[in-house]
Amino acid sequence: MRKLLLSLISLIICMLMLCSCVYEPDTVKEVDVSGDSADKIQSVNLMANEIVPEGNTANIMRPMSGQSDEQAEAMRSKILNSEDNLNITGTKYYVSSKNGNDENDGLTPETAWATTDAISLNAWNMKKGDAVLFERGCVFRLSSQIFCKEGVSYGAYGKGDKPALYGSPQNYSKAGYWQPSKKKNVWKLSLPLLDAGIVVFNHGEAVGYKQPGLLTLTKNGDFYHNSTDNILYLYLDKGRPNQVYKDIEIGTKCAIFTINSEISDVTIDNICMKYAGNFGVQAIGFHDNITVTNCEIGWIGGSYMTAGLTGRYGNGIQFWDNASNTTVENCWVYQCYDTGITFQGSYYAVYDNVKFINNLLEYHSMSIELWNQKRESYHTKPDGDMRNIEISGNICRFAGYGWGDQRYNPSVTCHIAGGAQYQYFISSMNVCNNIFDLSTHALIIWGYHGDSPKEPDINLSGNTYYQGAGKTKDILSMPGYGWLSATNQSEFSSIVSQIDSSPKEVKWIS
Repeated sequence: MRKLLLSLISLIICMLMLCSCVYEPDTVKEVDVSGDSADKIQSVNLMANEIVPEGNTANIMRPMSGQSDEQAEAMRSKILNSEDNLNITGTKYYVSSKNGNDENDGLTPETAWATTDAISLNAWNMKKGDAVLFERGCVFRLSSQIFCKEGVSYGAYGKGDKPALYGSPQNYSKAGYWQPSKKKNVWKLSLPLLDAGIVVFNHGEAVGYKQPGLLTLTKNGDFYHNSTDNILYLYLDKGRPNQVYKDIEIGTKCAIFTINSEISDVTIDNICMKYAGNFGVQAIGFHDNITVTNCEIGWIGGSYMTAGLTGRYGNGIQFWDNASNTTVENCWVYQCYDTGITFQGSYYAVYDNVKFINNLLEYHSMSIELWNQKRESYHTKPDGDMRNIEISGNICRFAGYGWGDQRYNPSVTCHIAGGAQYQYFISSMNVCNNIFDLSTHALIIWGYHGDSPKEPDINLSGNTYYQGAGKTKDILSMPGYGWLSATNQSEFSSIVSQIDSSPKEVKWIS
């Protein structure tokens, strides 16, 4: 009886101790996501294994020297060191891949979100005047493009390099990712994403060459994406890709930022955008007051526009079908498959008060492209129009020398391409004080439909022109002049004087 009593007492004591442990106030906490309780949600560091590139990665694959090297380096430095100066009147939302968590509220740097997914999930709550700020020095890998909200700005905070938004969901140089295929020297990777347009090795050391099928993979860098079977194939005779390269970025059919039709009053500032198969920034349809400033955009394009066809995307910044009060300023855009900056569209689009100013544009097929398509009828469709267009202070270099030369097309390779599919009304377009430094084909190509109701009002003045031997003889094409060719300094100077009222410098490189 005594033993039974002692056992019962011991059991009661143990139960009391257990209860004491369960209800100890310091061991059970209600999670509070307010700014004052940041330490109660564990942050995540998504930067731990990132290989962040340093210096100028635009020219690693093909180093070149031009006549504007010093000016370009000064402009590049100015752009990369631009300060954050967004005018934010509403709520600020913070995103950090170093110490954020998508369970946070995003309202302070201490309670920042970790990924761009949180932006999409919380976009319904964002209003005009708000801003989404990405922490400098961070890399953000997108699982889907960011759809901009009306009146919302997207920028940076903190110290260090511009926040980098990658269209490549991950660094594909990891053990176990690549497996040998049945074809010699061809490796395969599981890639359940839309059409892969670009593969970049070691942030610009080399770039892949997109092929239409597995049998066409014959040289290092050739790749084919079977998006039906979700397999990417890569030819590489040096060994397993992840053992050859420390970093492999794959951009698929997606943009970094998309501004949908009738979304206006959007600013994108001080952001680095890379590795997307479509665009860095694309604005679709009617929009007003779009501003892109102080950004770095590189390694864009390559995805097929339509499955089975050869046409490919690849513009750094594109405004499609109507734009007004739009500015791209102080941006460094490089290595785009097609064009650095462009506005273009379908029938009867209007572009009014558009400025592309003080940008550094390098290694594109075209630095700047402007065009509308031909109208179906003079009398049944409104008139397309370009008016109050300013293209000034830009440094355009090495057209045709970028990775877009994989489909070299001399009919469009140039620094300024305009009216390529008929533009009927051009009023007050000023192309002034730019530097056009070397092209594999022409410096300026402007197509113009001769039966337009009025002459185009295009003013070229104060520009600098560098071109030379070893390049195609076709230098310029302008309305009323046709193709103008040169083979020496005298001929080059004579040509430029016909289209530029007061060129700053004209130099033929022998």
